[in-house]
Amino acid sequence: MFWKKKRKANEEEEDYLDHVPEMPTRFSYDELKVETENFTKNLGEEGFGSIFEGCLEDGTKIAVKCLDEIG
Repeated sequence: MFWKKKRKANEEEEDYLDHVPEMPTRFSYDELKVETENFTKNLGEEGFGSIFEGCLEDGTKIAVKCLDEIG
């Protein structure tokens, strides 16, 4: 089936991207939701979306841009 092949290819690509040297760290939406306390600390808005403050488990502060009009 086409869908199964496409899903497997997408999973392989995702796995590959997680291991590319110097690639930015990738987070799931659920991880970002926790790290930004459910997107409550709004730092402002900039073209295409809002920027939220967050903090990783190790104490590193982050800014997360949540794009508008993206499903």
